[in-house]
Amino acid sequence: MTMTAKQFGPIAAAGAALFLVSYGATLAFNGAAGKPGAEFDERGLTALHRAVLDDDVARIESLLMQGTPLDAGARGTGMTPLDLAAIYGRTGPLGVLLDNAPAGGVAGGILDRLLARAAIHGHYEAAGLLIGRGANVNQTTGAFSPLVWEVAHHAHDDVVGLLLEHGADPNAACPDGLTALHAAAGLGGPGVGYLLDHGANANALALDASTPLHFAARAGRIDAAFALLQRGANANAPNRLGKTPLDYARERKDGEVAALLAEHAGTPAGKEQAMPAHLAPDQARLLNSSGWAERVGADTGIWVSVGEQMTRIVQGEAILWQAPCATAANGTGAEMDSLKTPPGWHSIASKIGGGAAWGQVFRSRRPVNEAWKRGGTTAEDLVLTRVLELTGEEEGINKGGDVDSRARNIYFHGTNDEARIGTPSSHGCIRLTNDAVIEFFDRVNEGTKVLILP
Repeated sequence: MTMTAKQFGPIAAAGAALFLVSYGATLAFNGAAGKPGAEFDERGLTALHRAVLDDDVARIESLLMQGTPLDAGARGTGMTPLDLAAIYGRTGPLGVLLDNAPAGGVAGGILDRLLARAAIHGHYEAAGLLIGRGANVNQTTGAFSPLVWEVAHHAHDDVVGLLLEHGADPNAACPDGLTALHAAAGLGGPGVGYLLDHGANANALALDASTPLHFAARAGRIDAAFALLQRGANANAPNRLGKTPLDYARERKDGEVAALLAEHAGTPAGKEQAMPAHLAPDQARLLNSSGWAERVGADTGIWVSVGEQMTRIVQGEAILWQAPCATAANGTGAEMDSLKTPPGWHSIASKIGGGAAWGQVFRSRRPVNEAWKRGGTTAEDLVLTRVLELTGEEEGINKGGDVDSRARNIYFHGTNDEARIGTPSSHGCIRLTNDAVIEFFDRVNEGTKVLILP
């Protein structure tokens, strides 16, 4: 709907003031009083404010030629004609006003706030104009939320795409850990695809461990759920309440979404296994009989089950995370040059590659100027994306002499052989998919205990 000057009065008194509080200080400048056209009407607006709201470019140009100031703040709100042009998407007036700014142009901080107002209100052309003038697409709003999140939260998918095309970070997070993909997934629509195409993490974790797929499942957005699953979203990941996306779909009795998630919650290679909130009784007994309580106690530990080809992060009896892995094709064993996965207690000696690109190649634990892309073909067994070096904790079993795991270069790492994740196929290391190893790397610390059991 096009707002005219006559309709603006109530908005100036209420909604506009909120925008000023939420998205930054007033754009008004000193010195406007007494200049031609600076007089306020009964609604607190100047002639230039009214021309902007009426989308009347000719009148704006005439007023500016008469010396009417473009920086006069509306009485009661302080909003300038530039503010109104951004908020109401008046692209023509916005361009004219920017072109007629005082010497030196409009300051970057003001451009940023104008972009926030245009983008959050879904004005694609006005946002594009401001980006072209240098406004920052990676700014945060007054609530310390990334602009791309705010726009996704308001379901302006086309503007989300515009921000991404101009370099907005798709994984920028709010203070509570929510990303734009969380917001878009709960609303559905093309914004999910835009974000995924620009590198958004399909398994991004909020502070409550909710993923975008949790949001899609809670809202019944089958389009978003399908897109996320196609990009590797984990249908079995529990949040802090121990609930998976599938749990939420079943709770809301959404048969269609539940069926889709259940299909992806099975156990084929490369897919995360069904994730209980807690260890099964036999699993808890197995860990405790192996000394878990004594070595890990109440801390977080890592359990690698060779028999299941599964890596789990466990605290107490809660499974915090899990994903299929690939241990050695030659089975378990600690001898040098055996190409076997060493059993027993280890710890993470070092974490290497934090922040590296997906598919980064490592040689001798160092990143090199190579990257692997999914679908690439090579006979070489590559170490990719992240490296977590292991050191043995049990003398004579996996530490010292010819059975030293660290001397054998045993790691957790990403791989170019993702198709065989879930089957014993490595040369001794513990392989994870490249998406999974990034998540794993971010969840554990150096010194974390690792138990490898047959």
